[in-house]
Amino acid sequence: MAKSSDTRKKNAKKPAESQTKSAAVTKTTTKIITAERATPVNTKPVSFAERFNRHLTPEALVAELFGTFILVVVALTVTAVLAPLYVGLTLLVLAIVIGGISGAHVNPAVTFGLWTARKFPGFALPFYWLAQFLGALAAIVAMGLLTGKGISLNFNSFLSLNWGVLAIEVIGTAIFLFGVIAANSRVGLPLLGRAMGVGLSLFVALVVSAGLYTSLSSSIEKDKIQSITDVPRLLRLDSATLNPAVALAAREKTDDQLQGTADTGKAAASRLTLGETLVGTLVGAALGANLYRALVRREAK
Repeated sequence: MAKSSDTRKKNAKKPAESQTKSAAVTKTTTKIITAERATPVNTKPVSFAERFNRHLTPEALVAELFGTFILVVVALTVTAVLAPLYVGLTLLVLAIVIGGISGAHVNPAVTFGLWTARKFPGFALPFYWLAQFLGALAAIVAMGLLTGKGISLNFNSFLSLNWGVLAIEVIGTAIFLFGVIAANSRVGLPLLGRAMGVGLSLFVALVVSAGLYTSLSSSIEKDKIQSITDVPRLLRLDSATLNPAVALAAREKTDDQLQGTADTGKAAASRLTLGETLVGTLVGAALGANLYRALVRREAK
C-alpha cells in the first residue's frame, strides 16, 4: 500500500513538472520574439544613386542605343509594303537579344507607355530617351555616309499637323502598347513567347496603320493636282511611324521621288513632328498601356 501511494504521488508530480517546463519554454519563446521585434530595423532610405544603379545601368543604355540604331536602319531600308513584316521581326529578335539587359524598348513611346503604366521608373525615362534618339542619329549618320547623300536634318514640317495622321499614330501606337503590356504581364511566359508577342504586336499595329493610311490618302482627288507644288503633304508620307526615333530618321517624299526623276540631293523634311509623331505616339502609348491594365483590374474584381 505504501508503494502504491508513492507511485501515485510521483505520477501526480509529472504533470505539474511538465506544465512548469511548458510555461518556461513559452516564456523563453516570448522573450525571443519580443527581442526580435525590439531589434531596430535598418530604415535608412535608399539613396537616389542606389536606385539609379538598380534600375539603370550603362549596359542598358548602350543596348537601347544599339537596338534603336538597328531598328531604324531596318525601317529606312525596307519598302513600305514590307516594313510591317521586317520591322516586326527585327523587334522580335531585339527583344530576345537585349530584352534581359534593357527591356528592348528601342522606342521613346514604349518607354513612356511603360512609365504611365507604372512599369518603368520615371527618373530613368529621360536617359532611355537620350539613348534612343542617339541611336536614331547614329543611323542617320551611317546611312548618309553609306549612300553618299551626306548628313542633314530638315525640320520644316515639325509644326505640320494633319488630324488624320495624328489619329493613325494614336491608334497604331495604342494597339502596339496594348500588345507589349499584355505579353510582358503574362506570368510564366518564357522569353521567346514574350518576344513573339511584342514583335507580332508591332506587326499588327503597322498593318492596321498602313490600311488606315491607304484609306485616308484615297480620299484625295489626285486628278485635280496640276503641279508638284500642289501635291498634298499626305501623299509625301508612306505610313505611320509609331516611334519618334524612327520618325526622326525617316523622310517625307521629295519632289524628285514623286516625279520619278533623278535625286537632286535636296534634303527632305524629317517625319518628326510635334503633333503627329510626338504627341500622337506618346498619347497612343499611354492609352494602350493603361487600357490593358484597366481591363485586367476589372477582370480581377
